[in-house]
Amino acid sequence: MIFVTVGNHNQPFNRLLQWIDEIARERIFSERFFVQRGHTKLALASCESVDFLDSQEFDACLAQAVALVTHAGQGTIFASLAAGLTPVVVPRLKRFNEHTNDHQLQIALAFEQQGLIRVAHTRDELTLHLSAVLQAKRRPKRHMRPNERLLSIVRSYLDAVAAQLSERWH
Repeated sequence: MIFVTVGNHNQPFNRLLQWIDEIARERIFSERFFVQRGHTKLALASCESVDFLDSQEFDACLAQAVALVTHAGQGTIFASLAAGLTPVVVPRLKRFNEHTNDHQLQIALAFEQQGLIRVAHTRDELTLHLSAVLQAKRRPKRHMRPNERLLSIVRSYLDAVAAQLSERWH
């Protein structure tokens, strides 16, 4: 199964789910797609989907998945790496009204620079990266110890965002 998750952010992620539904409809891959669509109300014709998963259901999907496509949520990325998956990440972008800012792009690029994930910016890149991770062997499950440099980058970004928000409200 190819597991697709968009997280629980309150803005829809139509761009990613349209790409996934098209890829599934074209039967580019033999694996079935299972989608956690969150607040995205797009009807998926070619994929089984649910709005949300609890943590046990999410973990079960990760365990069954041969590949993961996800938004750039840090928790999801770390969980997939711990499960031995190399996630294909499509960051939510402000310009498509998928998020309030572009922090997901910055997070995704930081993880990508560490060689931990594959970032897709287009449907073609998504297909290419999915093909590559499906051909690669799943890594052994392991306790994921976050890279200190990566954590420093993420912390710095979050501190900067918090400072900006604090300035706006005071």
